[in-house]
Amino acid sequence: MNAQVLIVDDDPMLLASLRRCLQDRYSIQVAESGVEALKHLANADETPVVISDLRMPVMNGVEFLIQASEITRNSQFLMLTGTPKDSERIRSSHGDLVSRFLTKPCNPDDLAAAIDEALENYARATSAGAPVAVRA
Repeated sequence: MNAQVLIVDDDPMLLASLRRCLQDRYSIQVAESGVEALKHLANADETPVVISDLRMPVMNGVEFLIQASEITRNSQFLMLTGTPKDSERIRSSHGDLVSRFLTKPCNPDDLAAAIDEALENYARATSAGAPVAVRA
């Protein structure tokens, strides 16, 4: 069975594109808002990897990750940002929540490599029984 990956972005076209690129390797779930994604996480058995956009209306990516990290103990979070400056700013304030930052547009192979790395971190975290903090 393929690993569960949740992608959160307010752009439905981007979600559809990422799903097409990744669905052969992973079981992809999508959410168009942080609120929708939190509901998914609260009802899901296990979501090893969560990929979130930074800039979303209502609840931005950082707000989402803070709340999501309270719901799911070992999930690994990847953040999609528009610029490297966004990554630097978030890394300094909330870097402990994010396994890796990726700048849009993201090459599908780079994204798959980041997901695979996050899945390895998730496996280590769940086998050790404690959360793993990985900084990118």
